[in-house]
Amino acid sequence: MRYARLGIPEYFVYDRLRQQVHGYRLPAPDAPRYQRIVPQMGRYSSAVLGLDLAVSGGKLQFF
Repeated sequence: MRYARLGIPEYFVYDRLRQQVHGYRLPAPDAPRYQRIVPQMGRYSSAVLGLDLAVSGGKLQFF
């Protein structure tokens, strides 16, 4: 994937119509593929941003 080749450690996709967020993280800096981030209590933890993302009340929120 292009993001992995560029060294982007994680990324998130927000589907506004379905009110869903999905996160993906490289397991190692030189890994060729991302692994899905498993939400904990409905929140997706971002190691890069140092915060959690979740859809709440119809909005993407940061905690």
